[in-house]
Amino acid sequence: MKPEIQYLSARLDNPDEEVREEAALELSRIGTEDVADPLLNHLGDPVLEVRQMVIYGLGKTKAERVIPSLVNCLKDPSLEVRWVTVEALGEIGSPKAIAPLVACLEKEPVWNVRASTAKALGKIGSQEALAALVKCLRYDEDSFVRQEALDALDRLVNLESEIKLEEILTHKLVERIARTLPDIDWFGPIAQFKQIYETASNAYERLTQSRQLLYELAGLHSEAAPMRIAECGPMRTELSACLGQKVKI
Repeated sequence: MKPEIQYLSARLDNPDEEVREEAALELSRIGTEDVADPLLNHLGDPVLEVRQMVIYGLGKTKAERVIPSLVNCLKDPSLEVRWVTVEALGEIGSPKAIAPLVACLEKEPVWNVRASTAKALGKIGSQEALAALVKCLRYDEDSFVRQEALDALDRLVNLESEIKLEEILTHKLVERIARTLPDIDWFGPIAQFKQIYETASNAYERLTQSRQLLYELAGLHSEAAPMRIAECGPMRTELSACLGQKVKI
């Protein structure tokens, strides 16, 4: 072990919590796998701030072998610890973290931890996260979480990776969005629906007509909005079935 790391590792045992927190911060700045073991040995620090910094440092190592220990931290009673843990797993960026992050997205009770989880899944950029993100976009009760899921899906589509447009459509993203129409308060989140619909339209590569219409709809605030959207192009068949009404084909 390098002398600097050895010195900082020893300071993690200091009785002064501020010294321990500073040592964990310095180890995170080194950020190599060499610092993983001393940090792992102090995941159980009794002081919340020290524990958070230790987890942050483990994320900076980008070492896959720390993932199981971080996953255990997702059960921590402190929301701050759970939040920094999902951030660390996203920083590591390994597909091995997807399953526990998906579970966190589905079960975590605190909205900002779920939002960070969706962001972490988008950062990892694996098709394994698609179904969970689509489900989150459709069902999560918090608008900030849904926005992070939307951004994550957009990131997956645009990454230069194995994520293809067809894989998004395989999960029936467009149909799921269409089914949200009866639940939408048209006197409220017109702008939010505009973003969701624009993403779906972008998947079809037909933004011009739908974008122009949706900008108009942002100020419409009327019950005519669903039918106006249904007439705007690529989603007309799905939306017509959803609304139980005919639209012009």
